[in-house]
Amino acid sequence: MVRRTETDPIDRDEQLGEAVEAYLALAEEGSPPDPEAFAARYPDLGEDLQAALEGLALIRGLVGEPSGPGNRLESGRRIAGYRIVRELGRGGMGTVYEAVHVGLDRPVALKVLGTHATPDSTGRRRFLNEARTAAGLHHTHIVPVFDVGQVGGLCYYAMQRIEGSGLDQVLRHLRRDRSIAAGSSTGGTTPASRTRLATAGGTPGLALQGQGTENDTVTWMGQTGGDLSGAGRALGRDRDDEPPPYDPPVGSAYYRWVAEVGREAAEALSHAHRRGIIHRDVKPSNLLVDARGIVWVADFGLARRLADPGLTHHDSLLGTPRYMSPEQARTGPIDGRTDVYSLGATLYELLTLRPPFEGQTAAELVEQIRDRAPASPRQFDRRIPRDLETIVLKALAKRPADRYASALDLAEDLERFLNLEPVRARRISPLGRAWRYARRHPGGTTIATVAAATVLAVVTTAYVRIVHDRDQARDARRRAEIANSKTLSAMREEQAANRKLQVEMRERYLSEATVVRHSNLPNRRATGLGLLSRAAALEPDPELKVKLRNEAVEFLVLRDVEARPEFATGATRGIAFGPEGVRLAALSANGEEFSLWNVANRTRLERHRFNTPMAEPTSPPAAATTTTTTTNTTTGRPAGPPRFRGGHSAGLAVAGDCVIVILPEGKGLRLFDLTTGTPIRDWATDGRRVLSLFAAPGGHRLVTTELATTDDNGIRDNSSRGDMPRMEFQIRLYDLNAIGQPIATLARWKASFPPRDDSLIAIAPDGETIATARSRETTVSLWSAEDGLALGEPFEAQAELTALALGPDGLLSVAGGGQIRFWEIASRTPLPPLTPFQSYIRQLRFNPNGTLLAAAGAQGSGVEIWDPASHTALAVLTVPNQVEDLAFSADGRTLAAASSTASTSVWAIVDPVVRSQISGFDTLPTSLAFGADQRLAMGTAKGTIRVWNPGHCPSTTQQVIAEPPPGAAANYVQGDRATTLVFNEQDHLIAIEPDAIPTRHRGSRRGQPRMFPSPVASIARGQTHFVASGHQIMVWNGPTEPQRWSSLEIPRSKPAGSAANSERSRWEPDPWRQLAASPTGDRLYLLDNDSNFHAVALDGGRARNLPWQLPGDANRLSLSPDGQTLAIGDKAGNVLLVDTARGTVRTRLLLPSSESEGQPVWSLAFSPDGRELAVGLQQGHIDLWSLDNPTAPLLRLIGHRGLVSILAYDPQGRFLASAGSDKLVDIWDLSRVRTEFTRIGLNW
Repeated sequence: MVRRTETDPIDRDEQLGEAVEAYLALAEEGSPPDPEAFAARYPDLGEDLQAALEGLALIRGLVGEPSGPGNRLESGRRIAGYRIVRELGRGGMGTVYEAVHVGLDRPVALKVLGTHATPDSTGRRRFLNEARTAAGLHHTHIVPVFDVGQVGGLCYYAMQRIEGSGLDQVLRHLRRDRSIAAGSSTGGTTPASRTRLATAGGTPGLALQGQGTENDTVTWMGQTGGDLSGAGRALGRDRDDEPPPYDPPVGSAYYRWVAEVGREAAEALSHAHRRGIIHRDVKPSNLLVDARGIVWVADFGLARRLADPGLTHHDSLLGTPRYMSPEQARTGPIDGRTDVYSLGATLYELLTLRPPFEGQTAAELVEQIRDRAPASPRQFDRRIPRDLETIVLKALAKRPADRYASALDLAEDLERFLNLEPVRARRISPLGRAWRYARRHPGGTTIATVAAATVLAVVTTAYVRIVHDRDQARDARRRAEIANSKTLSAMREEQAANRKLQVEMRERYLSEATVVRHSNLPNRRATGLGLLSRAAALEPDPELKVKLRNEAVEFLVLRDVEARPEFATGATRGIAFGPEGVRLAALSANGEEFSLWNVANRTRLERHRFNTPMAEPTSPPAAATTTTTTTNTTTGRPAGPPRFRGGHSAGLAVAGDCVIVILPEGKGLRLFDLTTGTPIRDWATDGRRVLSLFAAPGGHRLVTTELATTDDNGIRDNSSRGDMPRMEFQIRLYDLNAIGQPIATLARWKASFPPRDDSLIAIAPDGETIATARSRETTVSLWSAEDGLALGEPFEAQAELTALALGPDGLLSVAGGGQIRFWEIASRTPLPPLTPFQSYIRQLRFNPNGTLLAAAGAQGSGVEIWDPASHTALAVLTVPNQVEDLAFSADGRTLAAASSTASTSVWAIVDPVVRSQISGFDTLPTSLAFGADQRLAMGTAKGTIRVWNPGHCPSTTQQVIAEPPPGAAANYVQGDRATTLVFNEQDHLIAIEPDAIPTRHRGSRRGQPRMFPSPVASIARGQTHFVASGHQIMVWNGPTEPQRWSSLEIPRSKPAGSAANSERSRWEPDPWRQLAASPTGDRLYLLDNDSNFHAVALDGGRARNLPWQLPGDANRLSLSPDGQTLAIGDKAGNVLLVDTARGTVRTRLLLPSSESEGQPVWSLAFSPDGRELAVGLQQGHIDLWSLDNPTAPLLRLIGHRGLVSILAYDPQGRFLASAGSDKLVDIWDLSRVRTEFTRIGLNW
């Protein structure tokens, strides 16, 4: 407490105020005096002045004060694009100047951070935070920020220049000159209030900062005139004496103006709150009032972003204590209700001209804010409207839950007051105030007793009113409950609608993906997987997730087509890839320019123009020669291409390491080096005109169509009217290694006039077979490329031919009559035709391995790509103009199309990413075995063995010639008996032939071909093998004892699971269908040919049946790697999981759909970790089950066109191989499947 002297209290207060103002003036000039020396100048004030100065020193933090005169910017100085006019005010966050934007001549308020702030200082960061926060807010009542930047070590930002003042200046003048309403009995301000004006009003904003100084010490920083952020604010004492630009009204209009101020400020704060920004320093000095009385919210220096824990998010006190909320004072969590409290404190001061709480020290002020309720404003002036008082007190509630829930709610209640409507705020009853006080002071027993007595008295004297309030509260609760019920109902309806929409969207994405998959568009895989990824993001149920996975598998096994960058070749009539696929040769549409291109980067390596006259008909030189480029001496123009209608020749062909091109007018051929594009030599054709040529890329034969005459006059022009020479078309075969006379003339026919080349020619990829035909005729002739002799009788196509192609492995294809037909040349067997989308096909090309066929028709019809094996269209590609030529790269993964457009179109053939398919087996695959290095051995019913290596080409295999095991040379038969394949511990492949096993079974006919191999079970990492041979089980210890076999007799007692066992199988030569052995070799599990299951225990070389009672009609079995679970599939499509320790059924796998019901299970396989089970079905499907949750299959793998007979995992569980009745082996990369599913959100 400040002690009083004998001097008159009013005079003493006035003297103290004047002394403090003098001290503040010196501090603002940048030279604050020593407090003790300054206090010595006023001996009459004594300890009162000394205490005031100590408080100011504590509050203002004058040490390091940034607002000294040395930091002022003189008038006329430029910062960035702004010219300083004058200083408007100073604060803890910098100095505000009136300035002009030089380029726009626009007045602005320029706030500049003091030069003392280091680049990484808290002040600089907080300054930039203020600019960034304010710049992001656009509202009618928020001061807009135009620009922010740094120059010459100064940070600045420009705001709108507001012609007005802060509410703090308005309050000071109201306190000084008038009361709330004219003629009030309170009169003017008292001397005590003037003393407060000097001490507190002079520093109306107190910013409590925990990180505001460079040494991170907590200080109370005084702000001269407030922390100014807007325009039109003066901090000096002289400007404080000036009246504000806006003079508030008097009387009842003043209270409406206060409500309007609160409404506008609350709307601005609500706008900031909706964007996650809490102001945290709402006070009169940060609310600007312009000349029209409109409020502007300024100074976001202490604002906090709720989503950004950066600079202003900490546990220290931040804000101005006088307007600080209780939760701020406690450094507790804050939200928008904190600003509601500070705005309520400002409105309180506007109504009463005094703050809600006053304290001599900061600690005392904070304690009052936390614990004391503010006095009722009507205690100071009864004319204050009761509703407005209620609104302000509700905003000043101690508990955030008792305040307005948001600034918008406060604005709306003030709007109701202004509209003379009932407000929602309710006054707190005496009982409520007592209860709140008791909760704040739970430890005072005496106080609590007195409070209880007081409450009892209030309850007794105001019973009727309490009952009324209770009833109203009950009614309000009921209304709230009804409203909440309606809200919850609406929310549930909205959630149901959202779920329904999600279901519809998921189904739509799945449907669209299915349409894309069945379309002929390019890039189907990426498009379809994108749609499935969108469906997966909508949280599908487990059943739909399985459907999405199955659809994704369909896309992953697609052979897709994707567009690639084009070659800028210009219009072309012929193209060809080199054998290595790194070069592309192109011939221009007029036949006068040859170019060679680098395939990798689409750049042209060489260009050659044909301007040379026809060479004399002489034998070509032995070495490569160059020719002289000249123009046609008769016409002066470059010679043009042959002028003959018909024919689909490209005009060039690749053979070996050279490119052969027809010269203009067909006057011979020119050979180019395929690597460099340089000419090698010319080839004259003895006066014949070359119309077309064909060659196999890796062959040494060349086939040409030539036009020969019977005289020396040559071919006359179409306009000639004299006697026409006799002309003849000839198809000739040449040897490229000995160019000269042809090997043979394959066909010849007389030419009509004008001549029309209607020859159709194709050469097989291996260069050994040639097919010839004539357009619009129906026969195809085959020739040997070695000697030109005919290969049998011509094929009858039974349709007028329009295109011709030869594929590998003796496959012939022709187009005509709206169909594309196929034959196997060796057997002359016709294969099913396919119907293209175009009725007229003029181009056919097989890819080198014969798995794809490209077809092109008339102008603008595009290119079709077909899978000849499945007769399905891979894609239909758009080409604007007529396709003149088609070319596959040597690896078959790139297709190019030549046309009259300005570029050559290119597409990539993208193979399936998760499945490799092995074909070409001579009969059914009957055995699959993986080695430790993931090699896959495949055996057939005829004993053929092929091996697939994942490190090599994924669709190729190597054939293995098995050697007979030791001791079996006398009766070993290779190549006509089914073998069983296993790998041993050394990763050696073991092929077990039935005839190599010593056996004494009844009725055996040694040497008789066997369709399926002997059932084999291997244990101990391939060291011990159990082989079913006749009625015995032979045991072989592998390479350690190569000739030692022992046998086990299986008991003939009634097998497990058979109600009426037939004895027929007991007397058949090979009664066992399948065999499995436990890892320890002490149990065997067998299926006989009568579909009976047998569980056998081995003890001391003897076998005994186990008394298991399982359902019969078993078809396949598989044992888990740990031997604890046995899977049995029956003929009805059921799969039982049996606990081998008890011999009881543990789980029955439910069928995924009705299409599998009643269809036998043909194969089973456990993954190496035993957590997954693959089930091969009749329809060619493979269902993959998770045994951790076997309620439904994880996914379905679709590949075979018949039953899946064999399944096998590799030891690491990455690959799953399957063999089917379609003579195919599919190898699934399950690791890649999981990766792709994870990428699109369908993992498990």
